[in-house]
Amino acid sequence: MAGAGSLPPSRREAGRVARRSSAAAQARIDGRDQPRDHGGVTPRALFEQPAEDTSYEVSLLRGLGYNFLPELGDRYVSDTQRVRFDLVHHHDHDHRRFWRLMTVRFDDQPVMVLQNSGREGDDFSRRLIVDLQAFAQLLAHLNWRGMGSVAAAAVADLALAEVVPFDEDLPALTNFAGFVWADGKFAEADE
Repeated sequence: MAGAGSLPPSRREAGRVARRSSAAAQARIDGRDQPRDHGGVTPRALFEQPAEDTSYEVSLLRGLGYNFLPELGDRYVSDTQRVRFDLVHHHDHDHRRFWRLMTVRFDDQPVMVLQNSGREGDDFSRRLIVDLQAFAQLLAHLNWRGMGSVAAAAVADLALAEVVPFDEDLPALTNFAGFVWADGKFAEADE
């Protein structure tokens, strides 16, 4: 039997159009075709958002497939009350997969936004640094080898590409890994 690759281009295209139109019809049925305005949200707004939960567990920075502080390797100080994690939203898909959005403060100063999702949170992870100086101070504090503040600042400079403006609307803050959290509601993201 001939495969799809052996069909003339016009028949292959007709099959693609039919598949797209049936997907569009299904979207109309289940409401996925309705535009949702999730807009952007500023990092400041996330830090001002009431937390669903608060933790001082530094172990939240690392999982099997992610490390939000790769600059420190796999060992860093874990007994500290100076690093606060505010859970903005956590959604359990099942007992294994989740979608999580957190903010991190060091000595009550905003440092970064953390995102992770999937199986044990390992399928997707990203950090968005909002204050490079506070990030360098966090690195210096958590480094078990006693990294000095100058070395921590140099290491932090390597993360410049991950620094985001604190007061700029950034839809990617709450829209990641196929889902979005907006106006206190969690939903599948528009494609």
